[in-house]
Amino acid sequence: MGNIVVGAVLAAIVVLAALSGVRHFRGEGGCCGGGCCEKPVRKRLSAPKIGEKRVYIEGMQCERCRSSVENELNLIDGVAARVNLKKGVAVAEISRGVGDGELIAAVEKAGFKAVKVE
Repeated sequence: MGNIVVGAVLAAIVVLAALSGVRHFRGEGGCCGGGCCEKPVRKRLSAPKIGEKRVYIEGMQCERCRSSVENELNLIDGVAARVNLKKGVAVAEISRGVGDGELIAAVEKAGFKAVKVE
């Protein structure tokens, strides 16, 4: 009877670990300090959109990573950004002349590397 209980507990641990691993590699886990994430600040431009820039980012692993980058970019005046975790890119709609350096600095402040800006 004891062997059955131990076997069942071990099987449950293996299944839970596998599910956690799948969520992690899909970018849905909390790999960067526990918990899922701070809610991203959804921002809309208050002035007309004059352009769009794509920032390619290395190092994002999960929703928490995505939220932190998106929130930092959205703190920039005249920028409304959305981050695609799977593609590793942030799309920033801009309503004023925003330099690439401002976008790169925001990504680096969030703890990631901006590879290029287009």
